[in-house]
Amino acid sequence: MGDHAAFNLYPLALLYKIYPSVYWFFAVQAIALAIGALPTWNLAIQAALKVLQATAMAIAYLLYPVVFNINLFDFHP
Repeated sequence: MGDHAAFNLYPLALLYKIYPSVYWFFAVQAIALAIGALPTWNLAIQAALKVLQATAMAIAYLLYPVVFNINLFDFHP
């Protein structure tokens, strides 16, 4: 659809109506990227890694340069 019907942005618009600031977009994006550490940790546990190793994998996800740079540059729905 070429992002002409971005239905995931409508709930975000409600937050923008409460307090009109672009920082809502950045906060939601940062939270969404951080939540990605949970499936990474779960996949590491399913792969029979120890808890400490699974935690290291989740931290590696959070410190991965691509994830870090996506969060810094612009808003991506």
